[in-house]
Amino acid sequence: QIITGKVDVAIGDSVAAHHALVKQSGIQAVLGGRIYSRNMVAWAMHKEDTDILRFVNTALNQLIASGKLEDLAKKYEAPWINDLAF
Repeated sequence: QIITGKVDVAIGDSVAAHHALVKQSGIQAVLGGRIYSRNMVAWAMHKEDTDILRFVNTALNQLIASGKLEDLAKKYEAPWINDLAF
């Protein structure tokens, strides 16, 4: 649905995102041939949609700055907690 524009963002594991990037014709043009991932999660959005990219980055930065991301990572024993500098 990223290709058709029915959705703005797709979130899933990086294995599935990579498979889609390789197997679905047209998706590379929409995504610019890139998936953004960290720790087996990929975020995909239209390469032209800088507004949604800014929104996602702002939300993540607020979670980090407020300490909420660290709190959630500790609460749920996230395996990636030691990979981030809070």
